[in-house]
Amino acid sequence: MDFSDYYEAIGLLASVLVAISLMMSSLVKLRWLNLFGSVIFSVYGILIHSVSVAGVNIFIVGVNIVHLYGIYRKKEAFRVAFVHSEENDYLTDFLEYYHDDIQRFFPRFNFNIEEEYLIMFVHRDLNMAGLIVLEIKDSDTLHIVLDYVVPRYRDYKVADYIFKRNIDRFRYLGYNMLYSEVQNSAHNNYLEKIGFEKEGDRYVFRIK
Repeated sequence: MDFSDYYEAIGLLASVLVAISLMMSSLVKLRWLNLFGSVIFSVYGILIHSVSVAGVNIFIVGVNIVHLYGIYRKKEAFRVAFVHSEENDYLTDFLEYYHDDIQRFFPRFNFNIEEEYLIMFVHRDLNMAGLIVLEIKDSDTLHIVLDYVVPRYRDYKVADYIFKRNIDRFRYLGYNMLYSEVQNSAHNNYLEKIGFEKEGDRYVFRIK
């Protein structure tokens, strides 16, 4: 039986995974996809008896593992800065710079933010990581109008910091419920992963 076609398919799959990984804006996703692609390439190299292909890709597998270990072990400093929408040049610049990406995930977002909204910039090791805009609906409820994280930091660490490790921040402000409207499948999956529950046409997070 000629297995050359199968070997070629394995090599093609590995190439596709590596190529896709290089298109990832998230460093974590890039490393994971590149790792899987390199593992498959290593197997491909062994199957075709190419020591060089197998050896180089085994080395790349090791490099990816080391980097992923460092990413997950690294302790990062998160900070939240509350800002006002009125005459805030930095907020305006941020919204303009990420306008298209924000609109892709939040197509109904109104870029003219009202004064009564709570606006939170999230910093990660003093680098700008995200922007959260909350509409005060009543005395104990906040509507998440925008929960945007810049591409390089989309690894759920910002969400973990805001909605898990520091959820008491909202309780201290007097709120016990957050909710976000259904946007798209990717955002809905994100909300479910960080603990929001679907109720009708919105996702709800009750602060206990």
